[in-house]
Amino acid sequence: MPKPLKVPKTNGQPEEVSGLGLKLSYWYVIHKPQLKPGIIIFLAVLGLIFYGYAGYRLAVILINERDFKNSVSNLPQELINYPYFREANKPKALEIVSFDIAGGEDQRYDYIAKVRNPNPNYVASAVIFQLVSGDTVLAEKSSFIYPNEEKYLAFFGQTANAAGGAAVRIAQVSWRRFAKFADFADSRLRFSQSEVVFKSAMESGIRGELPVSTLNFKITNGSAYSYWRVGVYMVLYNGSSLVGANYILLDQFESGRTRPVEMKWYEPMSSVSRVEIAPEVDILDAAAYMPVE
Repeated sequence: MPKPLKVPKTNGQPEEVSGLGLKLSYWYVIHKPQLKPGIIIFLAVLGLIFYGYAGYRLAVILINERDFKNSVSNLPQELINYPYFREANKPKALEIVSFDIAGGEDQRYDYIAKVRNPNPNYVASAVIFQLVSGDTVLAEKSSFIYPNEEKYLAFFGQTANAAGGAAVRIAQVSWRRFAKFADFADSRLRFSQSEVVFKSAMESGIRGELPVSTLNFKITNGSAYSYWRVGVYMVLYNGSSLVGANYILLDQFESGRTRPVEMKWYEPMSSVSRVEIAPEVDILDAAAYMPVE
C-alpha cells in the first residue's frame, strides 16, 4: 500500500490524504465532463416524474370535484338523523293504570289513581296531576315516579260535585334520564311492613258516635339512610275492588328503626281482603336525607 502523502492545509497544518482518496479525486476530474450531462438528464427525468404525478393528481381532483363537493355538502345530514334520534329515544308517556272512588261520607269522596312509568331509564321527576270534572280543575298536586314504578296518587275529601264525572289528568311532566336507577335505589328504598292487621268497625270495639275501622302495622327502614319525611299510602281492597285509602307522613324516619302505625277510618268499611302499604320518598332530593351524626 502506498504511503499517505502529506498535503499542507490552508491554515498551514499538514493533512494526510490516502492514495484511494487521490485516485477518486483524479477520476472525478478526468470524467467530470462526461458526468455533467448524465446528472442533468437524471434531474430532468426526476422533475418530469414529479410534475407528471402532480398533473395526474390535479386531473383526478378536477374530475371528481363535483362528486366531492356533493359528498361534503351532504355529510352533516347523512351522519345522524336528529329528529328521528330524538323521537326514537324520548321517554314514553306515563300510564294511568286504574282510577277509583271511595268514601262518600258527608258528601266527600276520595279519588285514588295508580300511575305507571314504563321507562327503564327515565325518572318522572316532577309530575303535575289534576283532578278534573269536564273543563274544571277541582284539585292539583305534584309528585314523582321512578323508572318502571307503579305508584298511588290520591285526592282526598273532594266535594260531591265531582262524583261520577271526575278524572285524573297529567298536566305536565319533567323527565330526568337516569341509567341503572334500580342499582341506585336498591340500597335506599328498603322499607318493609309487618304485623298488618285491619279491623272493621264491628271488630275494632271502639265506641263512639261514629263507626271506626282501624289499620295497624309496623314499618321498618332497613336502609343505611335516614329520611326527614316518608309518606305512606294505605290502600284497602275487597277482592279486586278498592274500598278505602289513606295517607300518612312519618317524620324523621331513621335508619334501622321500626315505627308502629295506626290509621282510622270514621266510616263503616266493607269487608277487606287485602291491604297494600306503599311508602314513598324522593331519594333524588338531597334535602330528603337527614345528616349523619
